[in-house]
Amino acid sequence: MWVCTTCGNRIDHSQTICDNCGTNQAGERQADVIPAVLGRHVHPRRGLAYFILTVAATLSGAGCVGSVFMALGALIATNWPVALVLAPLCFVVSAAMTIVFLRVRDWRPPEETARPPSRWKQTGRAFVA
Repeated sequence: MWVCTTCGNRIDHSQTICDNCGTNQAGERQADVIPAVLGRHVHPRRGLAYFILTVAATLSGAGCVGSVFMALGALIATNWPVALVLAPLCFVVSAAMTIVFLRVRDWRPPEETARPPSRWKQTGRAFVA
């Protein structure tokens, strides 16, 4: 086994190039090799947790709609505490829960969201190729 000098990945002796970053044993980056991190096709995992978080986000979104109807009903019935305090509070909590469920559902570890290095260089005034 040898250790890659760029990323620290352990590689079998039968391989001459690191699968993770595309560097050879001498520490030189191979231009024609696409690293595994960049070559991986990233799709959301659609397991049970994804399904449960989607259902939870949908139900909490329905709670937002329900709180609007609750406020309208309270206004018609002249129930001011419900219309002015409880319904807006329910709406805000339901909206926050919807956002949290969707963010947790769509979160990916940093190594799965890696992008290839940009060919744009930053200068003092603008970005040029």
